[in-house]
Amino acid sequence: MNPFEATKGVEYWKYDTYAEVINYNGTATKVLIADEYEGVPVTSIANESFMNKSIVSVIIPDSVMSIGDYAFSGCTSLTSVTIGNGVMNIGSGAFDSCTSLTSVEIPDSVTSIGNYAFRDCTSLTSVVISDSVTSIGDGAFGGCTSLVFNEYDGAYYLGNETNPYVVIVKAKNTDIKTCEIHGDTKLICYSAFSGCTSLNNV
Repeated sequence: MNPFEATKGVEYWKYDTYAEVINYNGTATKVLIADEYEGVPVTSIANESFMNKSIVSVIIPDSVMSIGDYAFSGCTSLTSVTIGNGVMNIGSGAFDSCTSLTSVEIPDSVTSIGNYAFRDCTSLTSVVISDSVTSIGDGAFGGCTSLVFNEYDGAYYLGNETNPYVVIVKAKNTDIKTCEIHGDTKLICYSAFSGCTSLNNV
């Protein structure tokens, strides 16, 4: 991507060998983040840098390796997020309360999804999670009331086309007595079986 094609109003901070997105004060609702700023790669999006902004879509380039805490929190008009293949970490609350967001595809590069990363994304129906993810924080998908899960023996899962059972998000209900975890499962979310007082065999 040519950095001069990037959206005006995105503010960057340059360090010696890399740059970081620190704020957005533009008027465009469709945001394209540059992959380069003043000759160095843009490798991160700072905490709260787009918080509560009236943006509709954002494209995050492959150069970005981390999305900061609450970076896009409260962007209630955000409907489309394209996450580049360089992102490894999605920070806590990164997309918290993005109530218009309907789907997210998390690339293979991502290994960590922070606490409350997609909390209260009430329109979110689809999340694709690759097998590369090794950590998902507490309440990452809490309050995602429209999210469609994959089901297996008493539990709700998220995953991808090849492996629909990457992570157990929660029990189907708190009345379950047994639960067999799928053999392809990599992770169990925090509090996945909270309140399952009758559960006696996993």
